[in-house]
Amino acid sequence: MENYELVTVIIPVFNVYPYLAEAIDSVLQQTYDNLEILIIDDGSSDGSERLCDEYAKRDNRIHVVHQDNKGLSAARNLGLDMATGDVIAFLDSDDAYHPDCIRMMMSAMVREKADLVVCDYSLHHTAGKMIQRNHRLKKNQTIYSHRDALRALADEDIDHHAWDKLYNRELWKEIRYPVGRVYEDIDTTYRVIDLCEKVCVLGQPLYLHRRRSGSIATICSEKNIRDSMLANWHFTSFVSRHIPDLFTEDNLLRSRRAWLVRMIDYYSRLSWKEKTFKKELKREILQFEGIEEIEKGDFPLRFACWMISKCPWLFKTLYLIHHAVRHMTWKR
Repeated sequence: MENYELVTVIIPVFNVYPYLAEAIDSVLQQTYDNLEILIIDDGSSDGSERLCDEYAKRDNRIHVVHQDNKGLSAARNLGLDMATGDVIAFLDSDDAYHPDCIRMMMSAMVREKADLVVCDYSLHHTAGKMIQRNHRLKKNQTIYSHRDALRALADEDIDHHAWDKLYNRELWKEIRYPVGRVYEDIDTTYRVIDLCEKVCVLGQPLYLHRRRSGSIATICSEKNIRDSMLANWHFTSFVSRHIPDLFTEDNLLRSRRAWLVRMIDYYSRLSWKEKTFKKELKREILQFEGIEEIEKGDFPLRFACWMISKCPWLFKTLYLIHHAVRHMTWKR
């Protein structure tokens, strides 16, 4: 395939030495090679910073910047400020690309004249090398208009993640990630999609995502939960103000239900040491708007709310069972 545009790949790095080589190698091995690779070392001290410099010596497409630790958003924002490519991609430094990831997404962007291309991803629970599964990469895609893409985002048919997407650089002219907050993707992706005339979603799992304990998204703390709630509130407020007729009653019900499921999950994982906030979260769950409508015919959800209301001291103990039932019955 002819290389149509320069693609800038932004890789924020912070203390991920065991995974970093796999991530960078997956970019260097792309079948689309017209790349600018910006590695933003966000104050690493585990050897990642040296490994970044070693890779920069091997390939002149790689540019490394070292900065004091400022967080993921600040690292991504610096990459966006430095990017010279016509197209932007993000790669988390403990993840990896399928070898054809950028080529196939770039081909879809050009073919469909899309502002944004989204791919599927495979999930890996491993500290070792991720194994690329033998998926058949079929030509399976969905095209969304601006409004339909926002609706798909609310329905979670499109994820909020930064890293499973290829962006027209113009989308980032006025947008940056909120510094100092986690769940920054939720607070940013809807603003990017709001600028798109056409979004192309590919069904192929072209991105390998590693789920590991200790990552920012898996730490359940008051700050993380509050950041998540704030980001979701920003999104729903944006829709209510700017596109009030976007969602049907079914869309709204699914969205409210998904958020209630998320709050219950937060409550179940929150440490008892954060007693005051746990009580606050309990009130949020039991006073949740539309809870009676959501609960109709939904036994696992009713049972979870009942346990939180009547037997909160048992909820933590029984959550393993509840968690298993939820994954068998609830659609996330």
